[in-house]
Amino acid sequence: MRRREYLLGSALFAVGLSGCTTTADRRTMFQQSATTAGTDQATGTSTADGSGTEASPTGEADGEPVIELGESELVVDESRFSTDVYVSVAVENVGAGHSGTLEVVADWYNDAGEYMGNDSAFLNSLGPGEIWAARVYYLGGSGEEVNDYEVAGEYNVEPPDMNPDGLSLLESELQVGEDEAVVSGRVENRRTEPVSYIEATAKLYDAEGVVLGDEWTNVTDVPAGEVWAFELTWLAFGRAQDVAEHSMWLEDSAL
Repeated sequence: MRRREYLLGSALFAVGLSGCTTTADRRTMFQQSATTAGTDQATGTSTADGSGTEASPTGEADGEPVIELGESELVVDESRFSTDVYVSVAVENVGAGHSGTLEVVADWYNDAGEYMGNDSAFLNSLGPGEIWAARVYYLGGSGEEVNDYEVAGEYNVEPPDMNPDGLSLLESELQVGEDEAVVSGRVENRRTEPVSYIEATAKLYDAEGVVLGDEWTNVTDVPAGEVWAFELTWLAFGRAQDVAEHSMWLEDSAL
């Protein structure tokens, strides 16, 4: 069972909370930091045509992740045909280890302070020193009524079992379109027996190394010595042109 940690933020001001821990589940409250999106961490290189080489994480960094919410903002993006409402929030791993899955939740309120529901954004893992420029979109039918919000979240402390022995990422390539980013590649099963499950995850970054999002795909029952050709698509929601590079990791379990 993966242990989960909780973090809190505010749309209006930074809130300092005293840590509270229980022996049973080690849940700790986190304060919102003053971090702004931006990092110099190198994750890969991209050529002019959008192809890239990846520096794949291992999930074996020394220490645990510590996730903090940074600055957040309510954005109303009006176009000719629709209006998108979302919260933009910087999420930073200031710890020494890769995290597991992160979830950021936005609670929505109208100008009368009435609750309008909530929506979430997810990321499969955030590495040490990385910042995720998360966006939580309002998916209700009355976006023009959203006037305020609160953000909070939680994450798994234990990271995925990244890049297990016997699975080799032979290559991967990033292609950026108008509305999406597509990563394709090949994975070889170098074990002497079939692998019942393989999952490939691509994490996408902007030119400054800030995480924009991730996507994954999987396959079952890959025979020994065979190569799996995969392709996955990240729907960019207006951020495709920000995608500059990617990293990859493999898993052999869906748990």
